[in-house]
Amino acid sequence: MKKILLFLLAALAALCGCGTECDVKIDMDSDADINTGVSVETPADTAVYVSQAAGGDIPVLRFAAASDVHIKEYDSVERTRFADLFGDTYAYCETQVYKKLDAVVIIGDFTDNGTAAQYDAFNEVARANIREETQLIVFMGNHEWGSGDERVFTEKTGMEPNSDSVIKGFHFIGVSPVGSDYSSRFDRLGRRLKATAEEDPARPIFT
Repeated sequence: MKKILLFLLAALAALCGCGTECDVKIDMDSDADINTGVSVETPADTAVYVSQAAGGDIPVLRFAAASDVHIKEYDSVERTRFADLFGDTYAYCETQVYKKLDAVVIIGDFTDNGTAAQYDAFNEVARANIREETQLIVFMGNHEWGSGDERVFTEKTGMEPNSDSVIKGFHFIGVSPVGSDYSSRFDRLGRRLKATAEEDPARPIFT
């Protein structure tokens, strides 16, 4: 899923007219499959949008993206890893000029099979570790359909499965499957991307 996410980020940046001069800088963890020329020890893919200035790049947005958390009803290593995502990323942010973490984006399969208890466990860990400055954005994966559905997702997360969140003027457009099938979402995604790109052709869209 990491490769898919990065491909979409790159493709959408190009669609928005950034091309080779795009101001999007993606700082990857050190074992990433795509070489960005930057080696950073972070628990998730961390992207920073920067604006150009005479004195150098000035970050204006940072978010961490992860998937396949697979939280279970009982205490397990997945809970520790999810908590560490926040702790380690906040620690990384403290070493940077721009110290904020504006969002954490979880791209599906954050529960093991979509039970209400697993949603509760996920929310418990998130609430205990997320800071007020950080917005949590969650999308469904096929595992959320194991014992649940869109109704359970919305009830437990307070979000729609295919939400469009705007953070500091940047759109994060969600794509959640029906079971394991994304095909019914493509038309809606295409329309939303087109409309959003028309608002500001030079601004990246994240999906």
